[in-house]
Formats: sequence, structure tokens, C-alpha cells
Amino acid sequence: MAPLTRQLQSLRDAGVETEVLEVRGVPKLKYLQTLPALLERAKHVDLIHAHYAFCGWLARLKP
Repeated sequence: MAPLTRQLQSLRDAGVETEVLEVRGVPKLKYLQTLPALLERAKHVDLIHAHYAFCGWLARLKP
């Protein structure tokens, strides 16, 4: 099992509701295409965890 999968399962086992928004493809284009979905999801979550500069930049947009 991959590390991320184990971490997610541990959180779920502890009763934490999790959701994954995976961004694949040409990074700059995909990040921009993902922005509307991220902003919509950000309205309903308490925490966003991201990797890499562009993902972190998008995560910081959480209201």
C-alpha cells in the first residue's frame, strides 16, 4: 500500500472525513483547470493539504 493510501486510511480509521483532489497532466494548465473545483470544495472543508508550489498556491486560496 502506498504511503498516501496508508495515511488516508489512518485518518479515516480515526473518524476523519477525507477527500482527495488529484491533479494530473500538464501542471500549469491542469492547476488552472482544477481551480474551480478546488475553490468549491474549499468552502466545505477545514484543512487542505497540498504538495509542490502550484498546489500550495491553490490551497492558500481557501477562504
